[in-house]
Parts: sequence; structure tokens; C-alpha cells
Amino acid sequence: MFQVAFKTDVGLKRTNNQDTILVCKDIQLCIVADGMGGYKGGEIASLLAVQAIEDTVRSSEDRNPQTLLISAINNANKNIYLRACDEPDLKGMGTTCSMVLIDDQIHIAHVGDSRVYFITDEIKQVTLDHTLVEDLIKRGEINRSEARNHPKRNVITRAVGSDPEVLVDYAAYSLSETEKVLICSDGLTGKITDNELLEIILKNDLQEAVDQMIQLANERGGSDNISVILLSL
Repeated sequence: MFQVAFKTDVGLKRTNNQDTILVCKDIQLCIVADGMGGYKGGEIASLLAVQAIEDTVRSSEDRNPQTLLISAINNANKNIYLRACDEPDLKGMGTTCSMVLIDDQIHIAHVGDSRVYFITDEIKQVTLDHTLVEDLIKRGEINRSEARNHPKRNVITRAVGSDPEVLVDYAAYSLSETEKVLICSDGLTGKITDNELLEIILKNDLQEAVDQMIQLANERGGSDNISVILLSL
């Protein structure tokens, strides 16, 4: 059983929190979802996503991790999309989703620009951002340092619920590949570099590390909601 610390914070500029996080130690499932779509739409989308995923993981008879997690996100996508179709004020709402399921491996399913990192004495981002700037980097039009300050750095190219279908990234890793797992929304990574995250995590216990990361993101403007889950395996 893993040890875990987690927190979500509204930040300093937003009046509501459109992030939703889930930590279920009994089924060893953790999720960060960062909603988008108007004042209430993002909040509703991220909550619907997390609820649908937890329900699917708990109730599905399919225990193959890959098909289970992809099915869970597809169910979330359907729920959000149909809700938006029924309520015009919610049209276009969607959410990122980065989820980790742990059994004898680490299973990751991912859509959007929330991230999953592996932490040892180094930090490694193991999810790929589904963003416009990531596409520009892959095409060689900008580099990573330019991407951090690009005017369209927050434009995502894939979200849960914004379209009738969604493409889900899935990967599985050995438990031996990492000591800690960090799951977070872009409210954190937009303000703090990977090396700064690593330094905070290595120097503190789990909860203190989570608190310090959120505090630093707020000290640097807190322009977005900030969500962090930190696991020790």
C-alpha cells in the first residue's frame, strides 16, 4: 500500500476551483482532473470525470488495467459530453485527466496537460502534454524554454468531454522504476520548474512537500487552481 499526501488550492486569481482530485487507497487509484469551460462548466466537468472513473473502476468486471482505465475515461467522456448537450450553458466544457492505478505495476491513463512525474534522485515526466506548444516543439518550431512563456501555452489539443470521443494515452511501468509519483495540474507546473519540484520533494516529507509546492506556486502569482497528489511507493 502506498503512502500519499494531496491538496487542491483555488490559487490567488480564481474565485472557484475547477480542479477535482481523487485518492482512493482501497482500490489504489489517484486522479487529478483540471476542468475548463466557463465559470461552472469546468468545475462540473472535472467532478463528473472523477465520479465516472471511480464508478467504472469499482464496478467493472474487466480487470485488465489498460482496457479498464481507457473504458473509465471513455465513460467519463460520454457523461460530460451528454451533460453539455443537455445544458447549453455548459456547451464545450471538458477536463484534463491524469490517473494512476497501482497493482503489481504502475498504470497511467492520461488526457490533456495535467502531468504525472516519476521521482527518484531525478525527476522524469512520464506523460506527454496534449497542448499546442507540445505540437510546436515536436515540429521543431520552438524549444522547451520558449514553450514556458509562449502566449498559447495553455491551449490544449485533447480533453475529456469536449468531443463525442476521446483518445486516451496509456502506459504501464514496473514498481521498481520510481520511488515516488507526482500527479499535478498545470497550475503547479506553470509556475515551478521540474528541478524545483524535485528539490522540494527530496528535502521534505510527503505532506510538507505538497504544501511547499502549492505555497510556491501561489507566491509566484497563483494564477490558476493548483492540485497535487504525491505518492510514495
